[in-house]
Amino acid sequence: MAGELYVSQKNTMKLIATAVIILLLSGVMNAAEEKEIVLKDGSLVGMHKKYSPASFDLRGLSLTIKDKKLVFPMGLRSLLMYQPDGDPFGEPSDAEWKPYPYTYKFYVLPEELYSKDELPPSILIIIRSTKKHAHYSLLIDMETLEFIRADLVVRDFGRVPIDLDGVPDKPRKKSG
Repeated sequence: MAGELYVSQKNTMKLIATAVIILLLSGVMNAAEEKEIVLKDGSLVGMHKKYSPASFDLRGLSLTIKDKKLVFPMGLRSLLMYQPDGDPFGEPSDAEWKPYPYTYKFYVLPEELYSKDELPPSILIIIRSTKKHAHYSLLIDMETLEFIRADLVVRDFGRVPIDLDGVPDKPRKKSG
């Protein structure tokens, strides 16, 4: 009919999945709906068997799930770590990297949110500093260990995408 908006079931599912991702990334979803994973001695405790063993290396900034490993890119490393003996205004060197005193929280999204077309099984990593009014939000596909989104979330300002691949405003997930 003229003047009416037709929304197909597929488009409705896409809209719902997009809304859920936005709500999740903005921290609006209730924590009871997410499963918090505990980092204990480098191991991620509480992961589903399908994604175990899993670990997170704070010094190397890498996430390992089963036999796959994601090493965080240099751009993200430079936001989360520093080189005490390096030149703060120069190029990163081989000097030892040390993590800033951030707290890391890991959440696995509820299985009912997963969809092969929209949202794969994902882990959300929230990285907070006690001295700043901001946090980093990293959403990673647990099947492929690729970044879906990476953002700096600043209180009273909003979300700023982190450029991981030269295209800061595009999702990191490859489209089929």
